[in-house]
Amino acid sequence: VQRAAAANHAGVTLELGGKSPQIVFADADIEACAPVIVKAITQNGGLTLAEKLQRVIKDIHEARHIEEIIFEISESLRSMFQAERITVFVPNTDGTIVSKVATHLSASQRLKRPVSAKSVAGYVAQSRTVVNIADAYDETELKRISPTLRFLKAVDTQTGFHTKQLLAFPVHSPDGARLMAVIEVLN
Repeated sequence: VQRAAAANHAGVTLELGGKSPQIVFADADIEACAPVIVKAITQNGGLTLAEKLQRVIKDIHEARHIEEIIFEISESLRSMFQAERITVFVPNTDGTIVSKVATHLSASQRLKRPVSAKSVAGYVAQSRTVVNIADAYDETELKRISPTLRFLKAVDTQTGFHTKQLLAFPVHSPDGARLMAVIEVLN
C-alpha cells in the first residue's frame, strides 16, 4: 500500500480500528506486554479526557454553589490530568479571584489574585482563555502570552515545590456570561 501510494504521491493513514488496537510484534514478551495492553484499554474507563472534563464541567454547572463540589472536582481533575497539584480559584465579591482548593496548601493559606495579567490565574480570569505554559519560569514564554504576565514564584518558594508546567483554563456559566472558576493544573 505504501509503495503504491508513494508512486502517486498519495498520503496514507493506517487505521487499526476497534476500541484500543495494539500492535504486538512476533518477538515480543507476551507476559510483559499483556498487563500494559490491558491498562491501556481500560485506564480511561472508555472515556476520553475531553469527555471526563465535560463531566466535571457539567457537575460544576449543576451545583448550586461551586463550594458544594469543589473538593470532589479538584481530585478528579488532578487524577484526570495526572497533575501533581491543582488550584481552583473562584470569583470574589471584590473583583479578585480566591483559591478554594490548592492541593499544595493548607486551608488557611488562601491565594488571592487580581483579575489582571499580573498572574496566570488572573490573566485567565480576565481573558477567559486557556493558557498552556511549558516552562512557568520562562519569562519569554510568559511575555508571548501577555507582556505583563508573571508566574508568581512565591508559592513555590513557600512550599518547596518547583512548578514546571502549568495549564490554566476558565469555567464559564452555561450561558457563557459569568466566570465560575479558574482551574490551574501544575506539574
